[in-house]
Amino acid sequence: MNIRIVEKDEYEEVLRLVIDVFMKYDYEMERVTNFRKDVLENSEYLESFTIYGAYEGDILIGVLAIKDEGHHIGLFFVDASYRHQEVGIELFRYVLYHGFKCPITVHSLPYAVEFYHKLGFVNTDSEQNVDGIRFTPMKFECPCKRIKCSRHRECVECQIHHKEKGNLPTCERLWKKNNK
Repeated sequence: MNIRIVEKDEYEEVLRLVIDVFMKYDYEMERVTNFRKDVLENSEYLESFTIYGAYEGDILIGVLAIKDEGHHIGLFFVDASYRHQEVGIELFRYVLYHGFKCPITVHSLPYAVEFYHKLGFVNTDSEQNVDGIRFTPMKFECPCKRIKCSRHRECVECQIHHKEKGNLPTCERLWKKNNK
């Protein structure tokens, strides 16, 4: 699997994957229509993202889009035929160390809440419904307990520092320990 930033001329492929996955798990047509209109057909909204794609060869199998300087997940979808193969976990880990800044927030669709819990997110409020789209607000804090470190909550800087030293940062060691 290869993970990289998706170029803007590849967004059509991203949108196809996202709507295919969304429709598999959310059958109410009102929600599908609102999601498509408010999210996928809103070019200004899409332009606010940095989108990472997971590829198996040339085939896009997962997307994770971040915005707000890496503090918010706007889209996170994995092709249904690749679920339970850790594509989403690897995509999240890659972006955690290459694009995110903690804390990270997300509005999780109902079918993804347990997945986000597995990644370390916690609910910050109960499920909500806005324009027919149901979601649960969630938050992820840096798992590193070294809060006095000058790089705390700056996972990218932490990764660079530890790579130069030749060892894993505390947050990655904790991640591996908790996700065996």
